[in-house]
Amino acid sequence: MDTQLQEPGKLQVFDLLSSATLINRITSRHAEVATFHVRGPQGGSVVAVKHVLVNGVPAKKSIQNEFKILGELESALGEVLSRSIPRPLLLLENEGTIVFTFVPGVPFDRLLRQYANVVTAPFNIVGARALDRHAHRIGDWLRAFHNATAVSDQAFDNFRFSEELDSLIAKCALQGLQSSALNKVRDEALRQSANTSGSPMPAAVTHGDFLPQNILLEEGEPGVIDFASATRSAPVYLDLAHFVGYLLILSRKPLYHEKTIESVIGEFCDGYRTQLDLSVFRLYVLRAILRITVDSNNAQTSESTETTVELLSSVLRDALTGLISR
Repeated sequence: MDTQLQEPGKLQVFDLLSSATLINRITSRHAEVATFHVRGPQGGSVVAVKHVLVNGVPAKKSIQNEFKILGELESALGEVLSRSIPRPLLLLENEGTIVFTFVPGVPFDRLLRQYANVVTAPFNIVGARALDRHAHRIGDWLRAFHNATAVSDQAFDNFRFSEELDSLIAKCALQGLQSSALNKVRDEALRQSANTSGSPMPAAVTHGDFLPQNILLEEGEPGVIDFASATRSAPVYLDLAHFVGYLLILSRKPLYHEKTIESVIGEFCDGYRTQLDLSVFRLYVLRAILRITVDSNNAQTSESTETTVELLSSVLRDALTGLISR
């Protein structure tokens, strides 16, 4: 591989890809992302090519939105932060394809599997501390991202939350997550939502899918990919809740060490360093857990249903206070 890596110009990208070398390819339910090494007159470059596997107008709008938002973020974030996200190089709308600059790093979910698993975590203090440092830096990155793209505060909308909650619960029921206990969770969430209605929430550009698999660590510095669900103006709790909700789900899985995961959550929130309104935040975490459960596309067993309901109930009982009030 060439030692000198440079970004190809937009007009060159398509031609360069025809002679590029495939490095890696990852396929999910909705998209395929391939990494290529391309060679040009001034050296080499690594680029990522995302191809949407779902057809239709929503998919087309999704890639258009991702391309435009990434272009806007390039100038809004400043030089340092903008290097931590993909730079859009080329959009091929009819083919459902975007070409980006490559963001290097190890996915944080891989580090969690390595250092937060129930077998090694209790004994690998060095690994656990590394996770805490990474989580703190991820929180710091997200705070800087939100600060750089901040817009006017938004008021918590009880009606909208209620509609979203009912929609997610209906989808959960289709996967087998159906019980009288879940109805109790719904009733308590709606009660708290009504009491929270109108509360001010800081807003900014949100990633929309701020999960460990979309966060990369390169020499300890975070990089973030997959802005397909990004929104120009939304409550910052959206991103915070997805990260915390995902980790809370992991903490209840037999493979993971609960105390290690809880420490990671605390360091992430400490790194964000912004006062959180817990009455609002817990509702967003509840919503995030339900959304992640739906998106997992896994059928619920009676055991997993009980675990999920218990987790949702604990969130509403203010279990978050001890994790993020450090």
